[in-house]
Amino acid sequence: MKPVSANLNFTNRKKINRDQVRISGNSDALGGFFLLEKCDLDQLGLPGDSIVVVEAITQRFGYSRYELGTIASVSMAERMEMNADCQESASLKIMVVESGGTGKILASAEKLKAIVGGKSGSLLPLVLMPLESLVWRLELKDDGAELQINDRLHDAREVSGSDWFSATVLPEVVYRVALWVIASSISDEHVPSRKWRQLFKQWGHEFEATEDFRGDLEQCENWAEEVAHRFSRRQGFFDSFNRNREQEGS
Repeated sequence: MKPVSANLNFTNRKKINRDQVRISGNSDALGGFFLLEKCDLDQLGLPGDSIVVVEAITQRFGYSRYELGTIASVSMAERMEMNADCQESASLKIMVVESGGTGKILASAEKLKAIVGGKSGSLLPLVLMPLESLVWRLELKDDGAELQINDRLHDAREVSGSDWFSATVLPEVVYRVALWVIASSISDEHVPSRKWRQLFKQWGHEFEATEDFRGDLEQCENWAEEVAHRFSRRQGFFDSFNRNREQEGS
């Protein structure tokens, strides 16, 4: 989820106790993210359509703001994108903001810290495996997707986090996962597929899980390619990769 901006009004707010909320700092092969793991705000007695907002301040990225739905329907599965290196030092704030665009803060808790190093919300774990002559492999199973890296690869963890790997491998991985999600979407009970669909929706890409859609291979491939392009643009893979290559050549 990318940050959004808003005008805020700091009047007559209630206090959110620290034991009412919990935010974790996580990462997987797709990148780092915060996750709202606990959000017990019903006891505040605020309108159900009030908006739940998380703010993060980091030295590297400055101010980021994420809207997570309403008190009545908080999006606990929303991935709040944040580089893993900045999660521990980030100063977090959670607020309840009045609906209707007034920007009035109804309740807040400030100077919170994320519990860093968890695996909550991980959609694409990175696993070292014996892969013979392959550098990497995407394993798609009933319980989810797994990005495997050859355990004989020198500095495998460093390689998998490099701009080269991110720019050339991860978009292809997302493309393949998107096709897998389409094929697995016959039933909404398939939890791994549903979680990926939620993430794609967060990126601005949805699809109707109909027989007509799944039966049109070209349409499915086009949709999966759009998802991969959106992911690559959001992460800035091409610009970062190209910039680093230019610097190495100068």
